[in-house]
Amino acid sequence: MDPASGEWQETYVLSNNRPATYRWQVDGDDVLIVRIAGGDPATRRRLRVTFLDADAYRVTIETSPADSEAWTAGLVTMTRRLAAAP
Repeated sequence: MDPASGEWQETYVLSNNRPATYRWQVDGDDVLIVRIAGGDPATRRRLRVTFLDADAYRVTIETSPADSEAWTAGLVTMTRRLAAAP
């Protein structure tokens, strides 16, 4: 948790062995996981998590040029929780 903003932050090591820091924030009914450090400075990246119901959500990768406020949706994945086998 970042004490200054009250938002959750996490740092990951990417597949290229470089660190990237992400901030989690609420955007309406969605959660945005926004890269705030690391990666290519010319392109901003974020994940949009949209909850479909209690057991399912969609994650959309969104990108934007560093000097733009327009976001473009890219790869989408769907996740669904399944009941455990008895």
